[in-house]
Amino acid sequence: MSWAIEELAIAAESERADGVAMMNRRESRRASDRIVAELLEEHGESEMARRFRTDPKSYARRREVGRRFFFGASGSEPPEDAGWLAGFVEAVSSGLLTDPVTGKLGVRYREEGGFWEISVYPLPADAVDRTIDGPARSRGLAWDIEILRSLFDRIDGLGWYASCVDEAESPYLWLEGGYRDHEVFLRLLPGKPDLVEPGETDR
Repeated sequence: MSWAIEELAIAAESERADGVAMMNRRESRRASDRIVAELLEEHGESEMARRFRTDPKSYARRREVGRRFFFGASGSEPPEDAGWLAGFVEAVSSGLLTDPVTGKLGVRYREEGGFWEISVYPLPADAVDRTIDGPARSRGLAWDIEILRSLFDRIDGLGWYASCVDEAESPYLWLEGGYRDHEVFLRLLPGKPDLVEPGETDR
C-alpha cells in the first residue's frame, strides 16, 4: 500500500502551484512528505502515517518488508557511507567569517537515494563544552558566499529561504550542487535548530 500511496503523491505533486514549496529540493521533498502522510491517513493507514511522520526508519523497514513480499529482495540500495562529511564540513567552515563563534559547526544530515541534505550551524564559544537548551543563535553571523560556491564542483542553485512553514524553524541560506561525486543540498542556519526532521542524524 505504501508505494501505491507514494505514486499518488507523485501525481498530486504535479498539480501543485506553490512556488515557495517548490523553491528548492529540500522544500519540495518536505511538501511531498506532507502529501504522503495525508494520503496515508485518507486511505486508512493511520499507523503508517504516524510512523512516516515520527519514526521514518520504522516506516522504511515496514515498507521494505511489503516491497520484498511482492517484488523480492532485489532493487533495494544500502545507504551511502557518511565518512566524507567530516572533510566537507571542515571545508564549509572556511566560509564562516564571524568572530564571536568558535569556528566549529554543528551538523545534521539525511541521505536518501544518494542525495544528501546537510544542515550546518555555528556553535557559540560558550556552547562547545555544554549541552545547549533551546535554540542557540550566534550573533553577527556572516558567511562568505563565494568561498562556499567555490567548494562545489557544480552549482545547481542557491538562495535565501525565509517563508518557514513551521514556527520552530529558522530562515536559511542554501546551496545545491555536486561535491566530489556527491549530490548535496547544503542548508546554513543561524543556530542549532529546534526541529529534528524525520530521518535526520546528528554528527
